[in-house]
Amino acid sequence: MKLKQKQEEKEQKRTEKSEACLYTIIKVSRDEDLGEQMTFTKFKEEVAKAFGVPVQFQRYWLWAERKNHTYRPYRTLTAQEEIQPVGQLREVSNKENNAELELFLEVELCLDLRPFPPQEKIKEDVLLFFKLYDPLIEKIRYVGRLFVKESDKPLDVLTKINELAGFSADEEIELFEEIKFEPHVVCENIDSNMSFRECVIGDGDIICFQKSIRNQCSEQYRFPEVPLYLDYVLNRQIRLRKEQEEKEQKRKEGEEARLYTIIKVARDEDLGEQIGKEIYFDLVDHDKVRAFHILKQMPFTQFKEEVARTFGTPVKFQRYWLWEKRENSTYRPYRALTAQEEIQSVGELRDVSNKGNSAEIKLFLEVELCLDLRPLSPPGKVKEVILLFFKLYDPLEEKIRYVGRMFVNRSSKLLEILTKLNELAGFLPDEEIDFFEEINFEPNVICEHIDSNTSFCDCEMGDGDIICFQKSLRNQCGEQYRFPKVPSFLEYVHSRQRLKKEQEEKEQQRKDKTEARFYQIIKVARDEDIGEQIGKEIYFDLVDHDKVRTFRIQKQMQFIQFKEEVAKEFGIAVQFQRFWLWQKRQNHSYRPHRALKAQEEIQSVSELREGSNKGNDVELKLYLQVDLCLNLRPFAPPGKTKEEILIFFKLYDPLKENIRYIGRLSVKGSGKLQDILSKLKEFAGISPNEEIELYKEINFEPSVMCEKIDNMLSFSECQLEDGDIICFQKSLQNQCIEQYRFPEVPSFLEYVHNHQQKEHKMLASGSDFPTKRPEPHEVTPTDTASTVAPQDVDDAESTRFTWTVDNFSTLNVKLYSDVFSVGGCKWRILMFPKGNNTNHLSIYLDAADAASLPSGWSSYAEFSLAVLDQVHGEFTVRKDTKHMFDASMDDWGFTSFLPLIELHDPGRGYLVDDKVILEAVVSMPKSH
Repeated sequence: MKLKQKQEEKEQKRTEKSEACLYTIIKVSRDEDLGEQMTFTKFKEEVAKAFGVPVQFQRYWLWAERKNHTYRPYRTLTAQEEIQPVGQLREVSNKENNAELELFLEVELCLDLRPFPPQEKIKEDVLLFFKLYDPLIEKIRYVGRLFVKESDKPLDVLTKINELAGFSADEEIELFEEIKFEPHVVCENIDSNMSFRECVIGDGDIICFQKSIRNQCSEQYRFPEVPLYLDYVLNRQIRLRKEQEEKEQKRKEGEEARLYTIIKVARDEDLGEQIGKEIYFDLVDHDKVRAFHILKQMPFTQFKEEVARTFGTPVKFQRYWLWEKRENSTYRPYRALTAQEEIQSVGELRDVSNKGNSAEIKLFLEVELCLDLRPLSPPGKVKEVILLFFKLYDPLEEKIRYVGRMFVNRSSKLLEILTKLNELAGFLPDEEIDFFEEINFEPNVICEHIDSNTSFCDCEMGDGDIICFQKSLRNQCGEQYRFPKVPSFLEYVHSRQRLKKEQEEKEQQRKDKTEARFYQIIKVARDEDIGEQIGKEIYFDLVDHDKVRTFRIQKQMQFIQFKEEVAKEFGIAVQFQRFWLWQKRQNHSYRPHRALKAQEEIQSVSELREGSNKGNDVELKLYLQVDLCLNLRPFAPPGKTKEEILIFFKLYDPLKENIRYIGRLSVKGSGKLQDILSKLKEFAGISPNEEIELYKEINFEPSVMCEKIDNMLSFSECQLEDGDIICFQKSLQNQCIEQYRFPEVPSFLEYVHNHQQKEHKMLASGSDFPTKRPEPHEVTPTDTASTVAPQDVDDAESTRFTWTVDNFSTLNVKLYSDVFSVGGCKWRILMFPKGNNTNHLSIYLDAADAASLPSGWSSYAEFSLAVLDQVHGEFTVRKDTKHMFDASMDDWGFTSFLPLIELHDPGRGYLVDDKVILEAVVSMPKSH
């Protein structure tokens, strides 16, 4: 495809080059379309046909690109030039740096707007263009052009300028010369008493003007004068351009992510360049190291050859370490790649890398050097040997720098490497030095003194740890230094960085506050947002408003005009939109509470916001109701009466332990809940004769309130109103509820609430107690723990079996769980930890005694398999299936159960302390 595209581009260029010998493109600008340029291939007669301006009324100006990169008309065509062929005229044009022939068409008009022949232009005449700025509505527009004499003063033409703008003749105005826009704005005030010649103003120059605000309070405007507004426009364009580039970059990265992996390789050189300059804590900023864009299927050994070409380090001298984000949020190399990993593809290695919380593959390249700085093969690494990194602090210069790394025995002491460290630092061999272990930087600094007589093992040090050292100040007066020791210096750096961050946040708040006087933030939630968030990001209420589409709208904009913006954004025509205001209720739930009235929709956004504040909303938060036909086309919302109420519905599945949004209904308050049961079942895809139970979601904080509703009552009797939420589920009346952890909606919401509270407490209490890297431990043969919970049901025998798999990361081959029994049959879980020829975890239910069963045996089972989220509880993945097991097919399940990349994602809680918990719920109907 790429080759074909290149050939087509080459052919297109050849065609264009051939045509350039025969044709010239001529672009003509008129007063009506400054900023737009029209093309034509014939000359004045063609223009007459195109614009309706007879030839005798046309006068053309050549454009020129000035040294400051602005583009202006700079002189008229001469009579001699107008009789030349187009080709010769183009050559004239090219002298003025124009690749094409670009012209400005001047047409003079009478008061009745009929054209008349342009007057002869003499040297003293200057053609100026005028723009008018309005600081109230923050807009600038072209208002016309004037011929003036060089000797004239702006004061002499103020009446004409006011006439162009539609101002009264004696309106006081301020003039600014627009000089340049890139790379920064230059727009200077013009003294009306100086001549145009003295102001160095000539043909094609632009004057921006506005009403004088000398006697007004300029604070009522965001950009009171032209230069400030142009600065804002430039910054906005730069920001939008940057956002567009970032968006395009993300799109490309998204497309390429399927085929490529980014590998970031940090080296000693990077550590030396960054520590003490760009960073102080940890070792490196991975965004500033060499990044490689590598095909996923490329063998890692081939990637090493790429590194050899880039860094000049032969493959045999390279050893790579994976980085790990520790529990205390530090980021360190934690283990070298194994020989087995180095023969994998880059894509496979990326899955391993994700154990270290890396979205990309981040590596540290270890290269050992001889005394003459030639590389040598890295020494064999055993468990007893650990890799430490060293930084040197100078309290006099108040600087810290990276000095190197060293392999040490865990049983050895710092005292034993003093000579080597002094050599790294350039100190005398017997220099007395103090040691500190760099442990934590956020939320506060922890850097502890180390006793040089203590072993590395006793100091709980492992691969990737950092030791900072300095000359001992034991015999010196510490008061001569601002920060005499490493911890005090790091505290200072941390405080400085925090202060800078606070200042930036304060400045941002100031800007936001300034803009808040002129702009309104409107957050619009839709059914799509509710569907995406419920059961994933939130469980109670309807939506997180920080994750919906946000509009930044001028306060004076009419709401009907805002609806047009919404139409452009979502593709929903104005007539199909109905907006609801949200209300924070007394029980702290947040619901749509009423639709906007027709009278409110003709107000300005700021007036509507004042009405919205009655609902305790700081911003203007809206719910957009769009009703759809069966073919999913929108239709105008029906008129809403006082009797009608809008109810939202969620469906709970106790087997999968998830809740989801399924839709909304407008119902009559006098109607009964049983009247909508069929509709709800249709929403949920449930059989029409299925019995369901309904619950009213009332409160989540400080405790959960979710009450069962009697289907025979009316909505009014249940005290249901606009914005209320009903959760429903299949009835468990004829089932054994012990097979479910959370059989009903209230118990599930209680679990979610308790889990969120527990998680919040853990975060709060853990923030002050950073955890060091755990001690290395021996890898033993896989240990597993299993629990079996039998559950008798009237029509079936069911069992929930839990399998805890220890040392998961060390497993490479398929593994079976312990055997458990259901319905007289023996079962076990079969797992492929690295996937069954796929990059997913593969798990199956296996008939454990298939080999010993009689010929012709078969067993039917309905079952689910799950990988449990051990941390949050919300990311548990459960899949259901059923199968008739026999001799030809004695296992059944899911080859692509869960992507390995997700399994190893610490944020999802599947792999904790190198343990994975699998669960099987197996039911065997007695009829089989």
